[in-house]
Amino acid sequence: MTTEQIIITALGVVTSGGLGMALKAWLDHRRFTAKDRGDHDLGLINTLLKKVDKLEENATRERDLCAAEQAHLRHCVAGNGSLVDAMLLAMSLAPDKAAQAVEKIERQRDTLRREEHLGRAALTAARAGVKVELDEEAI
Repeated sequence: MTTEQIIITALGVVTSGGLGMALKAWLDHRRFTAKDRGDHDLGLINTLLKKVDKLEENATRERDLCAAEQAHLRHCVAGNGSLVDAMLLAMSLAPDKAAQAVEKIERQRDTLRREEHLGRAALTAARAGVKVELDEEAI
């Protein structure tokens, strides 16, 4: 073997070995970046799932608060309607005692207003996320 053949053979071995090492390094890099990308994607998915859960909780809470407000408003309207009906009935049955009926109905109306204020305060506190004990005597 001549010197030239030895050099060419040596270069071939070094080049093919270097190429193999470079190829192995590149494949290892691709494998690790794919794993990192998968971990990153899973992290994003978990973050998004947590956000969706929180939004669903908030939506459920908001629905419950709206339902409570609607029930409160229905109660208020029904109570006021009943007082108007009672006044009309008292005036038609005994016009001479209408003044007494009006006084009694006004007291009932004041009681109903206090209850409405308590209900509104409770709903406002619930919407703000505050737990409070309401005292009827304070209103």
